[in-house]
Amino acid sequence: MVNQLRLYHADSPVQLKKVDEFKEFYDCKVMAVYVYSKDSCIHQPINVALRTKDIAALIKYRYFISHLCSNLAER
Repeated sequence: MVNQLRLYHADSPVQLKKVDEFKEFYDCKVMAVYVYSKDSCIHQPINVALRTKDIAALIKYRYFISHLCSNLAER
């Protein structure tokens, strides 16, 4: 998934830095909602994949989407 994010944000050094931060600090047990709702590297590509029904992209982001659903169910 991180490689997919790097490809998506290849033209933006600022976003690539956010991808590095995501890779280093992301904890699936508690952070999915927080990461998705703030200005992060993952919000835009997932929204684009959902809006365009890009199944291949959604499969690449499936673990994060699963973490997001689990975090929301716990709240």
